[in-house]
Amino acid sequence: MGNTYFDYADQQITAHDMEAIRGKETQGKANPVIFLNKIIDLDLSIRSTNALMNAGIFCIGDLVGKTAEELKIIKGLGRKCVSEIGERLEELHLAPHSPDSPTELKNHVRAMPPEVERQEQQKYWKRIAGDIQTLEDEIFFFLRPAPSQRHKQIVMSVYGWDGKGKKTLGSVGRTFGLTRERIRQICVGSKQRLRRTLKQGGLQFTILERAMGYIVEHAPSDTDAIEAGLVGEGITRERFNLEGIQTLAEFLDRETRFTTVSIGCRTFAVRSDDMSYRTSCSAAIELSKRAIGHWGMANISDIAGQIKKRTGRVPSGDMVSTAITSLGGFQWLDESAGWFWSTSIPKNRLLNLIKKVLSIAGKIRVSELRAGIGRFHRMHGFSPPNRVLLELCRQLPWCRVEGTTIAADPPLDWEKTLDTTEWAICSVLKEHESVMPRVELEKECLGLGMNPRTFTSSLLYSPILSMPANSIYALRGTNVKPGSVDPARGRETAKER
Repeated sequence: MGNTYFDYADQQITAHDMEAIRGKETQGKANPVIFLNKIIDLDLSIRSTNALMNAGIFCIGDLVGKTAEELKIIKGLGRKCVSEIGERLEELHLAPHSPDSPTELKNHVRAMPPEVERQEQQKYWKRIAGDIQTLEDEIFFFLRPAPSQRHKQIVMSVYGWDGKGKKTLGSVGRTFGLTRERIRQICVGSKQRLRRTLKQGGLQFTILERAMGYIVEHAPSDTDAIEAGLVGEGITRERFNLEGIQTLAEFLDRETRFTTVSIGCRTFAVRSDDMSYRTSCSAAIELSKRAIGHWGMANISDIAGQIKKRTGRVPSGDMVSTAITSLGGFQWLDESAGWFWSTSIPKNRLLNLIKKVLSIAGKIRVSELRAGIGRFHRMHGFSPPNRVLLELCRQLPWCRVEGTTIAADPPLDWEKTLDTTEWAICSVLKEHESVMPRVELEKECLGLGMNPRTFTSSLLYSPILSMPANSIYALRGTNVKPGSVDPARGRETAKER
């Protein structure tokens, strides 16, 4: 930044600023306007600066006219500090042997028109603002009254002003090798000093306002995207956690206008006046989990319709998309059409049906698999589109997709995959080349002790069965040639019924 306002090694005022202060001198006499500058502009030691500010001496004008004896009785000012102050005043032609009487100069300042005083203050802070380029610069300038660099780091860590988020007193204490109570004391003392600095006015925190304006403009959005955007806009030098911006605004008694909410495994920034967003996002995640557990996947338009019924508000597609992507294990199946699923949902009915079909078929066309899924009564006739079902199988580690054909890789053991009823029906069918009339299939299954109602229910709803002809049943994926089975064999007579 060229002549930057800060030296980041110790945050001391640079020679550039002292030259600017001395530039107010004219022909060996002090310019009365210099009394408007702050004590910190004298480049005194930390001890001297803090002692003067604790005594209520904030401006150079407050210091002019103080004798050495009056300075020595100030708590914290010793002989060396008084000598240091005298040297700085001499450099500014304000020492007692100055040609101008300090009392006259002070009275001159008091007699200055308010407009002139405001103009000089504005010039001073305008020069300072030119050296502050990022939020980090603004925070460093704000923390200059801190007694040491170590104290600055502690305060920044506790409040999150280092850009890494807020930390507890205990965690900061462990980092710096101090007790929790000592960290609290440092923060209280630093807070008091910063409050006194704020009373002097001057620093406008324009970078902070820019940062909050950017956040509100782009909310609601993921905090990671906003933090990256702040860097891209030059508002922050590096990624800056939004918690630090919140705590700084609260410390300055300014309206934050935004808040952060955790939804799923992600954090979002939302406007303070739009807390309904959190309700809608929570509803979107809850409904998505329920839909994926029941149907195996979900669609954005369906989720938006259910949110409208629940909240009475029509959510935007972007809002639903932002919310559902916070799901753990989120995966798109067809982003353009809004189909998605999640690998983190523990129970997925659709995956169980796919496993059953592949365990007995080994390899099957996607249309045949889709038909089997649609037979299951709890799916209520729903089966995903072919392209979506193929994409789902591509993302499954135990599936292999070749064109429109799906295979289990490695092959699944049907004896371990099927439930008891389906296992019995499959065993009987495999003994008869996987195709049987209903009458014969029912006779053998009931002979194994199967309940008639259970058998009928399985014939109607089991995904592993297909019906190539009237009253003829086969294992799904079995290639039944036309004419190979006589449909008359599957018919029941009235007497048999």
